[in-house]
Amino acid sequence: MQAPGPQVIAMTPTANGTLWRLEFKLVFGEPMDRPSVEQAFSVHLLKDRRLSWQSPLQPLFATLRGGIVPNPDDLSTLPVLLRGTDFEWSWNEAGTECSLRPKRSSSQVRNIDLPTDVDLQQAPVYAISFAANGTHQTIRTQKGETRSQGWFRTHASQPDYAPFQVVIGNQPPELERLGIHQEFVAVTFSTPMAQSTPWGMVSSANSHLNTGTQSNVLNPANYYVRLFKWEGVNTHRLVAAFPWSAIDRDTNLAQIAPVRGQIGFARPLSNGYVAPPSVNLSYGPGGFDPWESIHTVQLILPKEREQLRLSDFSKIEVELLESLQDASGAHVPRGTIVAETLPLAVSD
Repeated sequence: MQAPGPQVIAMTPTANGTLWRLEFKLVFGEPMDRPSVEQAFSVHLLKDRRLSWQSPLQPLFATLRGGIVPNPDDLSTLPVLLRGTDFEWSWNEAGTECSLRPKRSSSQVRNIDLPTDVDLQQAPVYAISFAANGTHQTIRTQKGETRSQGWFRTHASQPDYAPFQVVIGNQPPELERLGIHQEFVAVTFSTPMAQSTPWGMVSSANSHLNTGTQSNVLNPANYYVRLFKWEGVNTHRLVAAFPWSAIDRDTNLAQIAPVRGQIGFARPLSNGYVAPPSVNLSYGPGGFDPWESIHTVQLILPKEREQLRLSDFSKIEVELLESLQDASGAHVPRGTIVAETLPLAVSD
């Protein structure tokens, strides 16, 4: 005999399913009181795992926060990562179906695509539930019927939550484009180079997570740069070629010198672009694209070389001398090249 009270009778993702985007659809057996559902909704960490690019330390979330030991048999032990207030809600007229997608319109927007791995055996497992305050919460129908546990008829073995994993696209990561500015080159990849957690951004460039290897993502010696100038109307002449680490305040660009270049993840702010050499970013006020901020690294000129205007060149190429791993552990192969041709005049 079916227990009384509201339940989820269908959903996306399906049982133990996967999501490419962090979007959900819930179907209830009867019209729901919408505020009770939205206020109770929660996303939890179900199984913590060590990502493929991590050094042999603790799993990801335990390393970030410490002491996390989720117990799948006890909802109160599953850390709350997101709540209903992190999502935009769309309901059908009857109040029986709702769709959720992350909010991205706030001036304090943050990327909330949960960390994953190219190898799902090493990717964390998450779960949706109705326990936004860390314990069972009550959802109710429009008629006033309530339920405070066992909300998911779709998951008979453990109806208090619905597990899922986040998958990446099938396309391998690649260098996508360059953005040429006066003092830096923005290198944008097709896949995220950093992933968001409630405790900061993580990637293979995090020294406290990836202490066993030198991260090629933030290694300036890994980016080989070629600078060209116009020779005629349609011809580019190569004038300099060097690893980005070669730029020194007294260096002729055609020479090689000690390491001075910096690389950092983009953090566009309202007063311009800054790029700290760390991916642990706290986003500043408006005027930026969160997609760009996790897909882009910047090749920054040393302060002493700011008189060099990168936009004075006709074309810039960037080549990877060694492969690097994106935030999910997928490899961007060595030898990958991306180029950008500039018009005859550029205003930055």
